[in-house]
Amino acid sequence: MATKRVKRNCGEKKVQNEPDIMAEDRISQLPDSLIHYIFSFLPTIHLVRMSRVSRRWRRMWVSTPFLYFDCQFNDVTFTKQVNRLSMFLKFLGNCLRCRKLYMQPDTFITSLKLHTYYKLGRYAAQRVDNWVRFSIQSKVKELDLQVRGYCTPPFVYTASSLMQLKVHMGSEVASLSTSSSLTHLELRGLKLEDLHLLDPKEIHPMHGYLCRLDISNIDFPAKTLKTLSLFSVTCADQRLECLISGLPLLERLTLICFYGVNISILSHSLKYLSFDPFGDNTKAKFVTPNLVYLYLRCRVSWIISIEAPNLFQGDLSLSDGGYKSASYFDLVHFLANLNGLKKMKLSIVWDEDMIFPEDIRNTSSPPLPNLKHLEASLYDKHKKNSELHEFLVWCAPSVETVKINGESYCKY
Repeated sequence: MATKRVKRNCGEKKVQNEPDIMAEDRISQLPDSLIHYIFSFLPTIHLVRMSRVSRRWRRMWVSTPFLYFDCQFNDVTFTKQVNRLSMFLKFLGNCLRCRKLYMQPDTFITSLKLHTYYKLGRYAAQRVDNWVRFSIQSKVKELDLQVRGYCTPPFVYTASSLMQLKVHMGSEVASLSTSSSLTHLELRGLKLEDLHLLDPKEIHPMHGYLCRLDISNIDFPAKTLKTLSLFSVTCADQRLECLISGLPLLERLTLICFYGVNISILSHSLKYLSFDPFGDNTKAKFVTPNLVYLYLRCRVSWIISIEAPNLFQGDLSLSDGGYKSASYFDLVHFLANLNGLKKMKLSIVWDEDMIFPEDIRNTSSPPLPNLKHLEASLYDKHKKNSELHEFLVWCAPSVETVKINGESYCKY
């Protein structure tokens, strides 16, 4: 229904259906925190345009803790054809200058989303670097980078305030050293061959450790990944099995500081494996037909099975405390897992005499029949190398060279 037009006279009451152009702006009366929350659902370019609506809004976008930059400008209509990438970069630069100029010292950035499907050159990448660095200086908690061809700078992964990080759409990441507060990490569409995930706040297993980063929900770049290192992170056993089995090109795998794992891993592509868990009751089975090198730090009492017929070289470290709860036959069975080895380094920590009694040797088969070269180190220097040499020669009857604590020995 059309509004009735009435000529106003001084002191005349307002007609009931007449609109009040000067009516109160209810949205502007909301507290800043609520307005910022409403703004968080909109791309930043809309916040800038909306700043003309209200005098109170004029610079509110400068202090909003939620920033979202989208190169597409899908909701923006241009009167002429424009280069969207150039417009995006110019807009980024102008917004950054305004934030630095007008933002209050105690204003923080809670979330920064930066999305562009265009591949960036060096100059454009510097613009993105500036924003990322500024957001981290502003104590950003959530960072979402969808930037094609952009190499995420290392300082991102050590940001103390960062709690959620998303990197996707062709970004390149060489290594991740996570911050102490990072609780969510999402990697999508990464075109890289090497990925290293570690926590710089790790404590040595001998002194106790609490894993902080759960990688169970990471979407790994399965088609390209050749090297994967997981250090001081946590992952569900079944998820870890599926992850590694789903990497068809994986050649090098490092698993360090996993607590109390129980895993069974199958990989036909794996050639290098480093496994150094800690805690009690570790169980692991590796079926790796093309494995060439193995580093294994463990206790004899752990149940570890290695099926690697082409294994050539191995570094085995038997840590303290494992043998006390194991029998001589446990050790023979444990070493027999590595019966295909040709070259081996053996580090031993024993608190009591480990030399097998003669009756055990007479009733058991040598566990390392194919070993040709052996280098051993015994942490207890008071043990007689000659006794250890005798034991090792029994373990590896085909050995050609033996070195114990830096000294070379003849076979007999």
